[in-house]
Amino acid sequence: MKPRGALDAFDAALKTLAQRAATEDGFASELYAALCNMQWRHPQQSELVSMSWRCAGGEVADLAGRGEDYLDYYCSGNEGTVSRRVGEAMAALGWTPVPWPD
Repeated sequence: MKPRGALDAFDAALKTLAQRAATEDGFASELYAALCNMQWRHPQQSELVSMSWRCAGGEVADLAGRGEDYLDYYCSGNEGTVSRRVGEAMAALGWTPVPWPD
């Protein structure tokens, strides 16, 4: 389990993307894909943060606020892909993707 500090900071960063997840076409799906099969690093955190696919689906469903649940995103495709706009949004919050080793 990761230290709460890193998880809390990551959760706080994701919450700032709720408006985009709710209103921008495709952003929620892109965010889900970026949270799966990916670790995230922030320079002020000592640990990498990652999520299970189920957790990522639930997080994105909550952020989008459209009454969805994790199954609306789970295994929907492109898992592990960080789109340009999600990458830029996360970078603006200080988070960079770190692929899992092969």
